[in-house]
Amino acid sequence: MDGMCKSCGKVVEKCVEALLPVRTAKGVAGMETRKKVERLFKYYPEAKQNLEILKFQIGSYAGADEDEVIESLTYTVPEGERVSNSNISDKSSRIALIYKDIADHESQEQLQDMLKRYYLQKNELDVFEYSIKLLEPRLSRIITDIVINKMTWMEVSEKYYVSVNTVAEWRKKAIRQLTKMLESSLLFNRVV
Repeated sequence: MDGMCKSCGKVVEKCVEALLPVRTAKGVAGMETRKKVERLFKYYPEAKQNLEILKFQIGSYAGADEDEVIESLTYTVPEGERVSNSNISDKSSRIALIYKDIADHESQEQLQDMLKRYYLQKNELDVFEYSIKLLEPRLSRIITDIVINKMTWMEVSEKYYVSVNTVAEWRKKAIRQLTKMLESSLLFNRVV
């Protein structure tokens, strides 16, 4: 039964269905990369803007909000011994220390999350921009004008003395080439 297809019972070498999962898995990865490339073509200016906002937020981060820490304290279970006859001042100082520890922990988690998002997004945009530069020179200039310089198709067609349909074909060609280029990029295909 080792060489038999599980879905139809034929010998694996003779079964087309046995080969489909490999093709499908590769195709799905290719479609995901293509979708990412198309998304960046469409939303590149917003992605750059969001990256700058995230950079500003990291630079001006002041720590966890007091309400978040208090909410976190509300749902935590006390650790250690419970002393019923302790002084109020002992409880107050213990609560203050717990509050400080949780506030520091929450702040670190939030900052680490923002830094991770920033570096993943920055890396994706850097790889995308570099890949555009690797396209053939004319196509690279055209795609740079469309995506990075935010020129309309009409403006590009006037600049390069071609029809809007030609600009559309160049765009499709660039998407195909960038998808092929970026499918193998481990840095570009990370899950965000």
